[in-house]
Amino acid sequence: PDLLIIEPEKTGISIRQVRYGLIPELAYQPFESEFRVVILDPVDRMSPQASNCLLKTLEEPASRTVLILVTTQPQFLLPTIHSRAQTITFTGIPQDQIAEQLIRAGGVDADKARLAASFSNGSLAAALSFDIDGYRQVRSQAMKFASLLFRKGAFAELSILANALHKDKDKDNFSAWLDATELILQDLYYAHVSPQRMSQADIADDIQAMAQRIARADVLAAIREFKNLRRSLRFYVNRQIALEAIYLSLSGESG
Repeated sequence: PDLLIIEPEKTGISIRQVRYGLIPELAYQPFESEFRVVILDPVDRMSPQASNCLLKTLEEPASRTVLILVTTQPQFLLPTIHSRAQTITFTGIPQDQIAEQLIRAGGVDADKARLAASFSNGSLAAALSFDIDGYRQVRSQAMKFASLLFRKGAFAELSILANALHKDKDKDNFSAWLDATELILQDLYYAHVSPQRMSQADIADDIQAMAQRIARADVLAAIREFKNLRRSLRFYVNRQIALEAIYLSLSGESG
């Protein structure tokens, strides 16, 4: 009874959740434990209105109360939230250690272990539950898109793929595709500067062949564009238009 977890409803943590759910609860003292604990996870999904509503509570928290703000993207928090909180950083398990553990546990070869580790975000549990075969299907779509992204005159073909991604209403599917595309771009960059750091050994030859046709500066530009796209997805964005815009930006074509 002394633990309150605030999670996003639909698009994020709303001002209603903070004003009518969190703040009134803090008026009470702990029921059983020494402290009452409130967890907002992820706090970067909190609306600006909710963030402002929380400021006074963060500045003058109730006695015997601990508020824990969880985020993997602290850059999206308001500066006023940062200034009222103590930052505690938790680092993930290194990828090579996760891969070794997967191999040791049995049933996973080295290539699959490295691939699962690269998507684990430092979590062994995430690596153990990673759907490698499902990911490879998504990755094949991402590879086709990445090859078109750097090809002159490929707008029409790329637009067809972008339209299919836009029509898929399952956000998890698009998120998985985005993860796969960003990892391909990352490996394209490493193919230029440090091939031993490429994380997808099973398609290393294909990545190397693609890298020979693409300038490193273009790869870096694409990585930046996709980071911007990921940030914009916190709000409503037309996926097809966003992906077509990335292509036009990289190709210099007028559309």
